[in-house]
Amino acid sequence: MGPLSFLNGAFLAALGAAALPILIHLLSRRRAREVPFAQLRFLDEITRRKVRRLRLHQWLLLLLRTLAVACLALALSRPVWHGPGAARQRGSSTVAILIDDSYSMEARLDAGALLPLGGDGPGGGSTRFAEARRRALEVIGLLEEGDRAILAFAGEPVRLPYESSVRDAMLLREEVERARPRPVRANLAAALERVHPLLAAARTLNREVFVISDFPADQAEELLSERGRRAQPGGARNGPLLPLPPETRVYLVPVPAGEADNVSITGALHEALPGAPGGRVTVRLRNHGEAPVDDLLVQAFEETTGRLLAEGFVDLGARSAGQIVLTPSAAPAAGRLAVQCAADLLERDDRRLVAAASSSRVRVLLVLGGPESDPQVAAEARFPLLALDPWGGEGDSGGEAPLFEVAALPEAELGLRGRIDADVVLLLNVGRLSAAAAELLARFREEGGGILVALGARADARLYNTLVLPKLAASRLENIEGDLDPTTRFTLRPALAGHEIFEGFPIAPGGALSGAAFQRIVGVRPGAEARVLAEFSGGRPALVEEPGVLIFASALDLSWSDFPTSAAYLPFLHRALLHLARDGLADRRERLVGAPLGAPLPGAGGDLRLCFSGPEGLELPHTIQQTERGPRLLSAPAPEPGFYELRQEGAGGPVSLEVFSVNVDPREGALAAMSREQGERLFGAEAVVLPPEREISRAVLETRYGRELWRLCLLLAVGLLVAESLLARGRMLA
Repeated sequence: MGPLSFLNGAFLAALGAAALPILIHLLSRRRAREVPFAQLRFLDEITRRKVRRLRLHQWLLLLLRTLAVACLALALSRPVWHGPGAARQRGSSTVAILIDDSYSMEARLDAGALLPLGGDGPGGGSTRFAEARRRALEVIGLLEEGDRAILAFAGEPVRLPYESSVRDAMLLREEVERARPRPVRANLAAALERVHPLLAAARTLNREVFVISDFPADQAEELLSERGRRAQPGGARNGPLLPLPPETRVYLVPVPAGEADNVSITGALHEALPGAPGGRVTVRLRNHGEAPVDDLLVQAFEETTGRLLAEGFVDLGARSAGQIVLTPSAAPAAGRLAVQCAADLLERDDRRLVAAASSSRVRVLLVLGGPESDPQVAAEARFPLLALDPWGGEGDSGGEAPLFEVAALPEAELGLRGRIDADVVLLLNVGRLSAAAAELLARFREEGGGILVALGARADARLYNTLVLPKLAASRLENIEGDLDPTTRFTLRPALAGHEIFEGFPIAPGGALSGAAFQRIVGVRPGAEARVLAEFSGGRPALVEEPGVLIFASALDLSWSDFPTSAAYLPFLHRALLHLARDGLADRRERLVGAPLGAPLPGAGGDLRLCFSGPEGLELPHTIQQTERGPRLLSAPAPEPGFYELRQEGAGGPVSLEVFSVNVDPREGALAAMSREQGERLFGAEAVVLPPEREISRAVLETRYGRELWRLCLLLAVGLLVAESLLARGRMLA
């Protein structure tokens, strides 16, 4: 920046108007025709002297008018002097204050102080957000007459209390004092994009951005990865990757970090199991700290009453993930469960809500190799149907509802469906599938559904390898091995004994899953992303897993083995289908704060009177959208964590159709601060870091200098016009 700059440089074009007086003077000149008179020759010398004085008078008037117009144009362009003598003058400023109000700012600075969720300590300085609020008020205290400020809260979605810059510092102070952290992630890039046009339009000497945050390292790495891909090759190494207007000073104001060790519950899923009244809960956790955590207490509660249902202990290594399986003593009331680990610096992510599986059975679509009236097809489906729904969906004499809800259809009808309304598809010895059916299965898997492929004599390897598997997985089928000679035997044993499908099986190391004998199997060539979960004798793949797909390389009926009559058959099939359904069920029942809730449109016709209701009577508006899987209800984003319900108003009162658990995004639980190098790449090498121990006022006021000259230019213009008026009047009097 040079010693002289212009805040409204576009008005410098108005300097061209200074030529108007000269142009008018030139156009108004008239040349008189000379007519000689002998009698006037003695007056010639007197006239020449008078004409010289008149011309001088006119040139002075022209100069005054030209300078007056030029000074007016300079006043409009608002020149600023940064040279000697300017340091004693304070220039006007437009200040953007970005406050991180994500839930990581609830982290306590004192590990021994227990605070209410989202609150501050007695001294007002026991959380990161309390310190952020204090620093923001310090910036607001520097505003003086002529300054403007923009306030933005950087949680997702970004919130601007005022959509323009504000002159009244009291309004800003009130907004900051009543602000509280929100249960969302931070989005500093989106906050800068929101304030960018307001700063770019500012016409003040100084433009400043204050970013007040804990600057998580994990989010900085995400931004670097995302923005770095968009950066122009060969660009400046120290140029900021985040959107900042030119000639804007950036101040990074990190809050006191305190300790960074924190454990988050990253997910939880409840499953109903036969013989277990409370089912089981799988809780996933992550240790974000650098020190291992031993014997971490994890508990499961009935959310409505707070009754303890199960507890256990888990060890977590440094910066690692782990999981624990709890077995509740009873099913939670209303299908609402809460899991919680021991409290630490950040309590918001130590608790997670879970929609229990008892509120919805696993829906299985059983695709048969032919019509059910075919005796051979009926024989193939007999054992899978008995294992999944032994009472035909009616429950046993004790009233226990089956775990699976099974619907069967022949392979020829699959391609005629517009969508698959199920959680899992079981392809049972399917020999022929249309291209439409293969596309339907591919869409089903992409939308979170699981597919179990069970082979048999009818399965055509060439058909699967050319039509079906290329759309679902990278694995391929090979030839059939073995024959029906009783002397040919393949045994089934786990290849990954710790996999959840084999949990609870009494298997010795390297032992077989059961004593069943398989006479025929299909060779499977696993794809690049595949895992072999179980093997037949000789290391042949038996159960191959790819994302959303399981391939069982033999038959599930008695045609190729006696496996259906073994004790391992039912739990093996149950666990395989539940494993496939896990992600789909979690996706259907669980959402993060800020995401919409969705569900298939129930029924058709009439006034359904549906609504999404949340905690404390909150109701979310919704719309109906047409998708490839049929009409779906889609709500507005859920603003708070809690249980939400899809309800239908009926004559007897509201009926709950679906229960959703909405939780915070666990990625916000990483409390370690970004490095200096990450900050320079994101905000530029010239960004000024103001650590907690450094006063903001001392650092900022030293840079707010400069003398605006527009008032001086305006006074000069007025003075020149007055002088021109007096000079012109004097000529007239003369």
